Amino acid sequence: LFSAGDNYNTILIFCIAAFAAGLIFFTWMHSRHKVDLYHSLPCSRARLLMGNYLAGAISVLAPYLINLIFTLIVVAAMGLFPVLNIPTMLAGVGLNILLFLLIYTITVIAVILSGNGVVSGILAIVFLSFGPAVINSYRWLRAEMQPTWFSTTDWVALTSHSSPVARYTTLFFNGDRYAIGWLEAVIMLLLTALLIWLAIRLYQARPSEAAGKALAFPKSRAFIKYPLVVLSSAMAGMFLHSMGDIQNNSWLWFFIGAFLGGVIASQLMEIVYHADFRAVTKRLAPLGITMVLFMGICALFVT
Repeated sequence: LFSAGDNYNTILIFCIAAFAAGLIFFTWMHSRHKVDLYHSLPCSRARLLMGNYLAGAISVLAPYLINLIFTLIVVAAMGLFPVLNIPTMLAGVGLNILLFLLIYTITVIAVILSGNGVVSGILAIVFLSFGPAVINSYRWLRAEMQPTWFSTTDWVALTSHSSPVARYTTLFFNGDRYAIGWLEAVIMLLLTALLIWLAIRLYQARPSEAAGKALAFPKSRAFIKYPLVVLSSAMAGMFLHSMGDIQNNSWLWFFIGAFLGGVIASQLMEIVYHADFRAVTKRLAPLGITMVLFMGICALFVT
């Protein structure tokens, strides 16, 4: 009931609640009328953001802590309170709160970077899953393209530390429960504080007219687009390679998949950026350079 790793329901609820709270409590950023109203109030942007941030966090953590107190009262009434290990319980509760705040803050940053509700949700999912996807794609590509490749890296541990959602899940599947150590807990706390500071700075720099647009900062388009294009290209190539290249040392379908995956992902993002299907023909030259570099590196590894 109290630890952070052996209760699947708690993990699922906290992950969903962190994602939902980050979107729900900042939906006003997607409406120009609401943004103009809030920005007309005699309140700094930092205080306005933190007011919404704390409201979203309290909406989830307050019921959790109240329910925890009631549970302790019931346990005490049953005469089982001496059995509880209080330090262990506090460690589990603290870890639940830390991981919730990390997921919640990352979702809030995704909302600040975008001006559309759907794009905010997609961007938050990308931020939370990008690390594990990149690490495991790299591992697969190296192992498949270079059969003699060997690494002593603990890939499971590396993947679990690349995203708070992945860390939460591995705690459950590995049975680690609350055993993360003080150093990791302090790093999580400092990382959360750094992300909150980043969210405030981004919101202070966010143009008021960004509401309704796909991304609030036009200069962030390339930094979001091309890493996703490379990742989509790799994953599409991996999928077609596993389906079509049944002969040894055959990589034809991998490169076909890599090309199609990169092009489709790139031009879909251009359509979303411009909210116009005619944007499918935009930014072809940078896409071509990206695809040539990625596929060239893959060909080098294969040969």
